[in-house]
Amino acid sequence: MLRKCPPSTRIIALVAVCCAPASVSPLQAQSQSTSPLVANQQPEGVLEPWKTSNVACAESGLLETVFVKPGDRVKSGEVLAQLDMALADVQLAIAQAQSESQGKMDQVRAEAELAEKKVRSIQQAREKKHSTQSELDRAIAELKIVEGRLQAEKDESQILSLQAERMEKLLEQRKVTTPIDGIVVKLLKSPGEFVSPNSPEVVRVVDISKLRASFFLQLHEIASIKVGSKIKVDVAGGGQKAAVVEHMAPFPDGGSGLIEVQVLLDNPEMKIFGSRCTLLIEPSANLVSGR
Repeated sequence: MLRKCPPSTRIIALVAVCCAPASVSPLQAQSQSTSPLVANQQPEGVLEPWKTSNVACAESGLLETVFVKPGDRVKSGEVLAQLDMALADVQLAIAQAQSESQGKMDQVRAEAELAEKKVRSIQQAREKKHSTQSELDRAIAELKIVEGRLQAEKDESQILSLQAERMEKLLEQRKVTTPIDGIVVKLLKSPGEFVSPNSPEVVRVVDISKLRASFFLQLHEIASIKVGSKIKVDVAGGGQKAAVVEHMAPFPDGGSGLIEVQVLLDNPEMKIFGSRCTLLIEPSANLVSGR
């Protein structure tokens, strides 16, 4: 009597599927297709998730927290782990404080207003012959200098704001975010380990909403197969499933003379089938392959 495995065990079993070879080797496929003893045997392949992502961190540093474990389902954009944030948080706080500082700006603005009033006052006195042209020229020059300082303070404030925004972006890059929906199958690093540019991967996520299988066929077996055409696949533990031809190699394998064909199976219920599967080819094709 067969015992049913709990869901967690079945999910972990998917790791073995992901790590298994993507397909039967061309030489094995050739021996299956050409041996007289197995003339009616259909090509076999191995199921694998249609998307696999070794989610990496854009920054380097000490891994502080991992928020997921193998078997967890995750959504695209979800944070799976993060590096140590202590220093980055302080740097961001400093950048924000500098960008929001208005003391020096207010000082220079007041000096500009005072210099402008001085110019108007001397202009009025000049009209009444109570001041000289040199006094007016000096006041105008002082006003331009203060206005230049005011513009420099505005430019500096804008730069500080951009630096604060940059720090926010860098802080986000210290988080490990999955680019796909799927299931966590392996933690590639643990808290306390260092994430380096040479080894940035932290978590492996697979998407099994579709499954991919690769088969190696003889030339006469692909006569009626085209990219996008529908085909049947017998999945171990799941019965016959409809599939779509995703890819066909443009030329045969150099060692075996076989053509690689990849198919996709819809798996909306995220069921975990056996890793082996069989491509169902029309009986006429099987007869030809047995000659």
